[in-house]
Amino acid sequence: MIRALRKKIQLILVNLFLRLYTGKNGLASTQAEFAQEDKRNIKNIVIYSSTALGDFMMNSPAIHAIRREYPDAHITLICHKKMVQFLSAGKDWDSLIAWDNKLTTVSALVDNIKQQGRPDAAIILHSHTPYDFLSALRAGAKYVFIDNDKQAIPLVSKWATSRLKNFVGHTIQRKLELIAPFLSHEPSRAMRLPAEVVVDEATRDPAVKYVGFQMGASSLRKCWSTENFARLATQMINDNDAVKIVLIGAPNEVALQDKFLQQLDARYHDRVLPLIGKTTIPGLLQEIKKMSLLVTSDTGPLHLAVAMQVPTVSMFVVTSPMLYGPYQDPELHSVIYKAFTTFDEQHYASALDKISLNEVYARVKTFI
Repeated sequence: MIRALRKKIQLILVNLFLRLYTGKNGLASTQAEFAQEDKRNIKNIVIYSSTALGDFMMNSPAIHAIRREYPDAHITLICHKKMVQFLSAGKDWDSLIAWDNKLTTVSALVDNIKQQGRPDAAIILHSHTPYDFLSALRAGAKYVFIDNDKQAIPLVSKWATSRLKNFVGHTIQRKLELIAPFLSHEPSRAMRLPAEVVVDEATRDPAVKYVGFQMGASSLRKCWSTENFARLATQMINDNDAVKIVLIGAPNEVALQDKFLQQLDARYHDRVLPLIGKTTIPGLLQEIKKMSLLVTSDTGPLHLAVAMQVPTVSMFVVTSPMLYGPYQDPELHSVIYKAFTTFDEQHYASALDKISLNEVYARVKTFI
């Protein structure tokens, strides 16, 4: 409740500042202007995707569609500072600005945006409200298109040239619908990586089926237990001599790897490649590209695998695959989706543990 109150105060103060700063009470007037705009005049575009890896991947089709529509425009991508290395080689933008989504760094962000001049348009795909549209308007953006989790709040909506209303569908499609007024072509919904991933074949044994396990997630409720993963590994190794398990994840997930290895019979440890916390994002891409299959929940690595057309078995309970699951190449991806009820809360420490080992293994067998 305190957090909600703090957010409401932030919105009120930012709204008041923008009214004084712009002399306006919102951007409603720009809707008619945009409708009459010769889109060839749009030469400077700022795109916000300053949150997590998975969010960026969901935004990547829309970003590419803008690049394709405006090949000669200067496109600035605002990203989270943790994403700079991953995004530095991208061709769908000309400038990359790292931002930590904080009020204290808005002024520096505005200065960086202004280095390319006044933006003709700011497209906020996923960022931090209210500081995203605050920075866009302070930088002088003429048109602001907003899609984020606070878009229905009037204090945000009034500062948007356009936003989505009552859209129910996949997140990728949501972003494409937001930018539709910019486009004259039908966009692809395939996710895109900033650069092609080329695997050093010397690091891949063609006789081995590498099966990735992504055990961690953004919250415990989105994790299948390490005990289940260890049991799955045991069954796979016993049934297929070619299988090797590859453990991937962030540095803060090393404890899951330790727990998994404790629960897996020591006889099978030589069939496991423990890489949690040991790879950068480029290194992670290399490892996923080599996989025959990735088993995961709703995580960033799932979206990386989908983008690289690596087969996946994914588990959803507290989030919906209709919003966040694979949206391309359906023949490569098997999704297990379960409801989670108040009754289940009394029986499962993690929501994903409602999904049984047999259910997952049945899906895995179709790929390996």
